[in-house]
Parts: sequence; structure tokens; C-alpha cells
Amino acid sequence: MQSRREERAAGVTWRLGMTAVVLFALWLDWPGLKTWFSADDFAWLGLRLHVHDFGTLLWALFHPFAQGTVRVLSERAYFLTLSSIFGLNAIPFHAVTFVTQAAALALLAVCMRRMTGSTAAALAAPVLWTCSSMTAQAVSWSSAYNEVLCGALLLAAFYFLLRHIESNRRGDLAGLWICYLLGFGTLEHIVVFPFVAAAWAFCRARGYLVRTLPLFVPAAVFAVLHFALVPATTDPLYQLHADASMFRTFRIYWLMATGAFRAPDDWFAAPHAAGIILSLSVSASLAGLAAFQAWKRDFRGLFFLGWFVLMVGPVLPLRDHIQDYYLTLPAVGLAMLGAWGIGLAFETRRAPYVAGAAILAGAFCVYSARDLRIELNWYYTRGRRLESLIDGIAAERKAHPGEIILLNGVSDGLFWSGFGDHPFRLLGLGQIYLAPGTESGINPHPEWGGISDYIIPAAEARAALAAGNAQVLTIASGRLLETTAAYRKVLDAEMGILSHSIADAADPASASRFGAEWYPPEQDFRWMPRTATVTLDEPRKPGMDLVITGFCPAVLLAHGPLHLTVSANGIRLGVARVDAPGQAIVLNFPLPMQLAGGGSMELKLTLDRVYQAPGDKRDLGLIFRRFELREGA
Repeated sequence: MQSRREERAAGVTWRLGMTAVVLFALWLDWPGLKTWFSADDFAWLGLRLHVHDFGTLLWALFHPFAQGTVRVLSERAYFLTLSSIFGLNAIPFHAVTFVTQAAALALLAVCMRRMTGSTAAALAAPVLWTCSSMTAQAVSWSSAYNEVLCGALLLAAFYFLLRHIESNRRGDLAGLWICYLLGFGTLEHIVVFPFVAAAWAFCRARGYLVRTLPLFVPAAVFAVLHFALVPATTDPLYQLHADASMFRTFRIYWLMATGAFRAPDDWFAAPHAAGIILSLSVSASLAGLAAFQAWKRDFRGLFFLGWFVLMVGPVLPLRDHIQDYYLTLPAVGLAMLGAWGIGLAFETRRAPYVAGAAILAGAFCVYSARDLRIELNWYYTRGRRLESLIDGIAAERKAHPGEIILLNGVSDGLFWSGFGDHPFRLLGLGQIYLAPGTESGINPHPEWGGISDYIIPAAEARAALAAGNAQVLTIASGRLLETTAAYRKVLDAEMGILSHSIADAADPASASRFGAEWYPPEQDFRWMPRTATVTLDEPRKPGMDLVITGFCPAVLLAHGPLHLTVSANGIRLGVARVDAPGQAIVLNFPLPMQLAGGGSMELKLTLDRVYQAPGDKRDLGLIFRRFELREGA
């Protein structure tokens, strides 16, 4: 039995340890906590623009958005409240995120202390979770606050469950239910909490197992209402695939979680072999620990593994949308299991066990924390670049009110880091477009809303420039340069040569150049059936190329690559292989000399396969945006 002095010393050690854990998390996550807004953030920040009275407030809080989700607390209330007070200042958003994450880390520690009785395990668990590179987006991207808040409420509900099993006090039961029900306003993952509670009761308190059954009622009601009332998404990335592909998706998530493993072509890829070796080492150790303890009739290891499986389960059907932030909550289970192993090793007081646990945990923390920092710094740099650009555009508009702004040099990555969700409206800025020609280098992503709001016909842009009602801003080396005069010369030259040699899906003047078999334009693109035609002028001189830009929906490649045959006036130009799902298409066909002349030229496009979307009887092929003649390379 501990003396009072020993209890005080243990209390001081615990408080110092927890303080160190929170400070470590603050240091490690610091670049993410300084990151500016991006992508979906601007859609949520703009939500307050639609709130004018109590009725519109209810709409903003409860109307299904973002693939049919209704996350009242972690998205609606979070963004509405903070944006109304702080506007586009991102620091308060990150402050709320970090305080919530710090509470989650503390809850994880106290839960581990109750589950294992080990201070070492209790302090190791939040450290392992903090080091997981899979938390990068959750701590740096405000739109992923749902992961952080849901994690805190899940751990709070689980903490009260542990207390209630021990004490049977009504206050603990009330705390469990309050945190659990609040979780339905944060993230759909809350529906697995009853399974977590039942799994723990089965492993450590079987007499309590029946008492977990009422927890399934709200989860079942939520699931039924969600699928009955929320319309199914049309975004192919979010289509559910409840089939064998879920095993492949699980394998990928497991590798990502156990060794900071990423595919070789990922932005933040660490050495491929090193990631595999670490994943195999961690996997073997965790599986061996859980199996050995289960053989000894201690099933806590299986529970920790079950936490991972249960938390990753809801996203396994999303075969085409594998994201690291989906592992924020599943990573808690692996952190628990790893920390338990560390605690058991320290309890043995045997140097080989302690050294082995320390080396493996240290390797994971160093490797994963390195990956985490690389990713956080990338997000920080991207956010600063976007913030600087938007501030620069706002300054130019203030200096030149009423003028159209044409943006040149906007890359695909920059555009989809924020433009797609219209950040300019938050500053009251309008008439901002991509300089004609810039759009060819941007994936249209029609499932995200496309880029049509930023498209201006070249003729209209040319007229505005000639009248002095527009200016061109070019993004180069992170700077915003005024290049109106230089761009106007280029545009004049291009339009003089190619004005009759462009068919643009977004330009009404080009409508007559698309054959009758094309489907009507949608935003800035057109769907083609199996066969379609486009009429352009023949090249006026030899050495011209036909350049086609478009987009390939992922669903089209479900059965393998597509092949597109293109001919001009009966002359076969070539067969293009399309095998990049969800990517922009840029096809280049040199035009033979016999086509040069100046007459009209009919292009014929033929696909070897089409598909029909559910509820749509059309034969849908590829998406095309622009056909044009250019000087050959």
C-alpha cells in the first residue's frame, strides 16, 4: 500500500508527464497550427453569408451538405461561430482544434491508466498517437476538425464507460450518454461506439455486456435516417463498394498506420523500403503481443486491435477515396496496443524487453514524426501561398475597382487548394477569371463543381482588355505580377491564328462545332457518347497539332483502360490509351500535311467502351472541354 508521500510523488509525476505530452504535441504540430485555410474551408466559411434569420440559421445547421453529411457541432457551429467573430483569421480555429486535441490526449491517457494500471502505458499512448503522421490533416485543416472533436467525445464516452463499470454511479452513466449523443453532431464514426463498448465489456466485464445494448438504439436510428433521408452522392470518389476491394483498402490503411507508409508516388513519400520494413516490424510485434496475451486469457490486446478495425470500418467501402485523415481515430487503437506493450515491458524490468520496446517505439515515433512534420510544413507553405495570393488580388481590386481580373499561371494544385470553393466571395470580390488558356492545365473535376465559374471566353477577355476594363495578373515564383500588356499581345496573336480552330465546351460561340450526338454542355464540359464529331477549320499551314483536353471519371476505368480513336476527314490520327482515373486528359495528335489547306475538318472520336450511371439511360463516355489547333512542338 502506497504511503501518502508516494501518492503525492506519483501525482506530481503524472501531472508533469501529462504536461510534457501536451507540450510535445504543441511543438510537433506547430506548423499545422499556423496553417491558413484551404479547399473545403472556404465553403464552410461562406456558410454565414447565407444566415439572415432564424430560419436560415436552421438551414445552415441542419441541411445536408458534403456528400449528405449533417455534422452540426464539428462543421456548422464550429465554422459559423468562429468565422462570425474572427473572419478569415485562422489562428482561433487552430486554437480550438488544439485545445480539443489536448483534451483527447488527456482522455486517452486516463483511459489507458484505468485499463492497464500502468503509468508508462498511459503516457506512451498519447505520444504514439501524436507522432502518427496520419493526424496531419486533422490538426492542420479546419475542415477535418470533425475527426478531432469526434475523437475527444468518443474517448470521453469511453472514459465514463470505464468509470461506470467500476462504480455503477448514475453520474458516470449520464456522462457516457451525453458524450455519446453529442458525437452524432460530429462524425458518422460515432455509430461504432456501441460496438467498442460491447467489445470492452466482453473482454473485461462480461456482466456489463447486456447493459451496452441500449447504446445500439441511437446508432441504428441514425443509420436508418441517414440512408433514408440523405440523397446518395453522385461523386464517384464517394461511391460505396461493399465488395472484396475492402480487403485491399484495409491493407493499405494498415500499412499507412503502422509505418507511415505511403505509395511511392505520394507527395510526402518516405523511402518505400524503409516504410515497408517498419510496417512489418510493427505489425509482427503488435499481432504477437495481442496473440500471446490472448493465449494467457487477457483479451485487451484484441480489444485494441478491434478499436482499429471498428474505426476504419466505415471508410473501407470508399475504395476510390483513401485519405490519411481517415486514420485519425483508428490510430488510437494501435497507440493503445503499442503503449500497452511498452507498459508490460517496463513491468518485467528485464533489459531486453525494455530495450526492444523502446527501440521499436522510438523507430516508429522518429520515422512517423518526420513524415508528419514534412506534411505539416507542406500544408503550411501551401496555405501561406494561397493567403498571399488572395490578399494580393484583394489589393489589386482595391487599386483598380470595377476591372475584370484575369489570372495567369494558376496551377492545378493551386486552383484546387482553394479556388474551387470560391474564397473571393468572402472578401466581396467578383469578376475574377482564369486567363484564357490557363484552364487547359487544370483538372476540371466536375464532381467537385468544375471550373466553369472561372472561365471567360477568349473573345470576351480580349474585348475587355482592349477596352481597358481588365487586367492580367500572373503568378510566378510565389509572386503576383501585373502582365496585362504582354498577355494581350499573346492573346491577340493566338486568336488571330486560331479563332476558327477552337471548339470550347464553355463557349456558346463554339456550340455549332459540336455534332448533334454530343450531350448538352454541363458547366465547362460536355459528355460524349460512344462516337462523336467536332468540326474545326483545317490547319492553315503544316506542322500544326490537334490538342484535346478533358477528364476521365474513375468509374469509366473500372474494367480497365479506355481507348479513344481519333480521325480527321477520314484520316486516322491515332489511338489514345486513357488509364488515369479521375485525372485530366491532354491528348496531342500531329496533323498530317494533307490536312493543311484552310477548309473545314471533321474530327471523329470513337470509344471502345461507355457506361450508364444509375438512373441515367445515356451512354456516357469521356468528358471533353476543348479542341484546338496549336503550333507543333
